Amino acid sequence: MWLMLQTLLADRFHLALHRETRELHVYNLEPVKGGPKLPAAEDAGCVSFAPGTPPRHVPGKVDCGYVSGPFSGSEAGLLHIRGRKVHVADLVRELTSILDRPVVDKTRFTAEFDLDLGFIPDETLVGFVGLLAPDGSRLAADQNSPNIFVALEEQLGLKLVQAKGPVEVLVIDHAERPTGN
Repeated sequence: MWLMLQTLLADRFHLALHRETRELHVYNLEPVKGGPKLPAAEDAGCVSFAPGTPPRHVPGKVDCGYVSGPFSGSEAGLLHIRGRKVHVADLVRELTSILDRPVVDKTRFTAEFDLDLGFIPDETLVGFVGLLAPDGSRLAADQNSPNIFVALEEQLGLKLVQAKGPVEVLVIDHAERPTGN
C-alpha cells in the first residue's frame, strides 16, 4: 500500500524526497529512581508478537503484544492506553504517535508486561486536548487525575525527560501542483 501511495505521489505531484537524520527535541523514556513498576504479563491464552512487528489474528487466541489507545475509559474525560504482553518498544511507539515529539527508549527493560495507563488529555497530546460528549460538549476531566507525564511516573515507574537526539525525517526536495485529470 505504501509503495502504491509513494508511486502515486511521485507521478501526480512529481514529489521527490529523501531521508536524513537531524538533531531534534525528543523525550527519553527512563525509569524513575527505584526502577520501573511494570506489572508482569499475566497468562492470557494469547499469542505474542516480537517487538515492532504488526499483530495478526490467530484463531482461538487473544491478540497480545501491541498497545491500543488512547481511548476514553469509564471515567469521564480520562484516556487509557492498554496492552497485554507488550514490550517497552510498543509503548514507545504509541507514545511517539500521541505526544508532540519522538520518544526514545532508555529503560533497558526487556520483559513483557501488561499495560493500563489512565491519564487526562492536555496540550502535549497531539489531537487529544479534550474529549467530546455525544452532544458535542467537552467532557470535563477530573482535575485531580494525572496527565500523561505524572501517570507514567505514578502508574508505571517511568518518566519522560526532555532531551535532544537523532531523529530520522523526510525532507521534500521537490513538489508541483498536480495537473488536471
